[in-house]
Amino acid sequence: METSIDEPTGWLHLPLENQENLLNSIQFVASEIKLQADVLVVVGVGGSFLGARAIQDALTPYFGLHQNGIEVVYAGQNMSGAYIHQLLESLATKEVYVNVISKSGATMEPALAFRAIRSFMQKRYGEKAKNRIIVTTDAKRGILKQIADDADYRDNASLTFINGGNLFCARLNNLCLLGTC
Repeated sequence: METSIDEPTGWLHLPLENQENLLNSIQFVASEIKLQADVLVVVGVGGSFLGARAIQDALTPYFGLHQNGIEVVYAGQNMSGAYIHQLLESLATKEVYVNVISKSGATMEPALAFRAIRSFMQKRYGEKAKNRIIVTTDAKRGILKQIADDADYRDNASLTFINGGNLFCARLNNLCLLGTC
């Protein structure tokens, strides 16, 4: 069944499609994060934040550290400068990956958080920071897409994660990576 790019239920057909490339891409990046990171920072607000949190809550133990040892923390869900400051301090001695999730990149809270975290990552990892920052955004347009292209960050379109433009809401984009870490 063909769906319009603006149809909000495009995700209904996802299970019926061949997802081998999608799953391989997800597993590749998830394995890399498991091997190289202590912490995955998820930057998002609204559905991007809540979707990521729902996946994490559904697929990890309710108490204690996940069996793979990866800590998942969040940024961009509030306007607290103190929160960002404490988050960055807590990351100072840990190996970090970032997944920023935003349809456009224009929402204030995650945009500010990503700006601070991106600066931290660039200072910490230099040129290699681009390999540790993953962008989940519109496949064709938006401020975040432009930032990702300019900086040569990984993006979900190039990794074939839930690839399909606007067919999928932010919550379903979270299925791409978070649930496999």
